[in-house]
Amino acid sequence: MQRAAARFARERSRPAVVRVQVRVGDLTEQVRSALERHGLSPEALELEVTENTVLDTMQRARALGVCFDDFGTGFASLSLLKRYPLTRIKIDRSFVEAMLESERDASVVRAILDITRSFALDSIAEGIEQDVQRIRLFREGCVHGQGYLFGQPLPADPFAQAFGLGGGSRISNG
Repeated sequence: MQRAAARFARERSRPAVVRVQVRVGDLTEQVRSALERHGLSPEALELEVTENTVLDTMQRARALGVCFDDFGTGFASLSLLKRYPLTRIKIDRSFVEAMLESERDASVVRAILDITRSFALDSIAEGIEQDVQRIRLFREGCVHGQGYLFGQPLPADPFAQAFGLGGGSRISNG
C-alpha cells in the first residue's frame, strides 16, 4: 500500500488510479495512513475486495471508492449493493472463462453488467485470455478488463519501467 501510494504521489501528472489488494489488518487505517503520508486524496485510490472480505470495515471507509472483487462467487447479499459505497464491480474470472461455452455463465455476466448499469457503477472483467472474450464483453457493455490477453501480472517496479512511469526506461522484448 505504501509503495503504491508513493509511486502515485511521484507521478501525479499522469491520470491514474492506484489499485492495491488489502486482505489483513485495519483496512481503513492502512488506506488513510498511506494517502496522508504521500499527500494523496481519497480519489487517488480504488479498493478492491472480495464480497466476504472486511464488509464491516467498508462501512467506516465510505469516503473511499470500493470495488467488489469476484462478484457473485461469495455469500454476500445483493442488498449490500445498496448499503456499501461501491464504485465498481469486478466480474469473476470463472464466469468470463466459461461464458462462451455456457449460456448460464453468459447470463450471469449479462446480469452482473445490468446490475452495474442500474446502480451507476463501473464494471471490470477479470480473466480475459482470448480476444473473442474481450469482444463479447465489450458488446455486452463491459469496457474494462484484465487478464493474460493484455499481459502478465508485474511487480510495481517492472510495471513502472514497462509503461514509462517514474523516469525508468521501457522494458524491451528484444
